[in-house]
Amino acid sequence: MRKALLAASALASVTLAPLTSARAEVFDTAAIIELIRNTVAGFTQTANYLKGQIAAQQQIADGSNTAMARFQRNVRSAQIRDEHIATPAACESLDNGQAITVGVGQSWIVATSLTAVANRRREAGPDTPAWHGEGQAAADRARLHRNRYCSELEAAEGVCQLTDRPNGDVRSASMTGGLSYGPRPENINAAIDFSIMALQPVPLRALRGDELRAAQSQDIKLWRDRYLANMSLAQDVHTRYIARRAETVTLTPAQRAQQQAQGLVVTERGSWLQTAELEVNRRMSGRAWNAAIWRMPPASVLREMASMQALGLHLQLESLRVQEDVANTNAALLAARVESDTGRPQDAFKRLTTLPTPQVR
Repeated sequence: MRKALLAASALASVTLAPLTSARAEVFDTAAIIELIRNTVAGFTQTANYLKGQIAAQQQIADGSNTAMARFQRNVRSAQIRDEHIATPAACESLDNGQAITVGVGQSWIVATSLTAVANRRREAGPDTPAWHGEGQAAADRARLHRNRYCSELEAAEGVCQLTDRPNGDVRSASMTGGLSYGPRPENINAAIDFSIMALQPVPLRALRGDELRAAQSQDIKLWRDRYLANMSLAQDVHTRYIARRAETVTLTPAQRAQQQAQGLVVTERGSWLQTAELEVNRRMSGRAWNAAIWRMPPASVLREMASMQALGLHLQLESLRVQEDVANTNAALLAARVESDTGRPQDAFKRLTTLPTPQVR
């Protein structure tokens, strides 16, 4: 490069400065040709350098573009992976939802079993106390109270021995005092006993013998059946209420963690109502779930919102079932009110006490 510049300077000096005849003799034709050749070679080398620089810059640009494209592809791949891989929060929501669904099915099984037992008692079926008369039914209820729910006053009077659940069959907390009755059978028994005491402590005795065959007893049987139907409707409302609190489902690790966070006793099993409330509270106040929401990509947040909507639909369905119970009981009350207004004999079943007691063969 330096040689080319010197040659160019020399050529410029030769061409621009006027040459004297003496000095012109120094510069012969061969020297001038060599000078020109060197000058041309210098400019050619400079051009080659420029072309090499441009090629290098192109390679650098190509390499940078390729690296950036790979980086953007990796970023997008990571986004797709994060959006399509189930997050721990999504897995917990699915497990908890399955536990709630199982709890619903199991609670209906419990309700069906309780209803079958209640129907035999209410209808005074064979091998039930009311089969032998209302006196037997009243005595059986009194005996159960003394054995399970003897109060301080009764114990002081020497009627019975004080129990660990005094007056449990007449206190609503036995049925409404918690979200789950727990593993102790006596808890759910207390709920059932309170329901019986609140609705029908002593069922009507069975109609037997001539009371069923005689033509004059058909009116009595009609109104007795009407009474039993209304009692069955009322009892079913309580039965489903109890079944929703029966311990029927195994809690998930997330639900047990929520129990601990709420300061509750951590249990292995729970009721449908308990699992539903734990799931709602986990989303409402659970630190782990809320922290996970902040770290989730948008797609995972949308899926979690869909899970919450599904939980809301489930709770709305249960609310619809409760409203149906309310509507059914209101319909029964309306029918009774209409009959009362029209003077129908609402207390016809009371005439059962005027009939002779049949002989048991």
